[in-house]
Amino acid sequence: KQVIALQDKLTLISDLADAGLTVIEAGSFVSPKWVPQMADSSDVFKHLTRKAGVTYSALTPNLQGYNNAIAVGV
Repeated sequence: KQVIALQDKLTLISDLADAGLTVIEAGSFVSPKWVPQMADSSDVFKHLTRKAGVTYSALTPNLQGYNNAIAVGV
């Protein structure tokens, strides 16, 4: 399994918003032990350039994930 670079994730999210999507699940606050590709979701939301009219959401399967998401403004 290959991890996608943070900048590539940010570019993809921006491109999706530019293409007209109004809801984008931009990350997942899960254990990096189980899903290492999502280990940088906090960084994604910290560096995300938000576009007006677009909802940026994240998967939070448990309370710890929820708290981590809230901490970075999801």
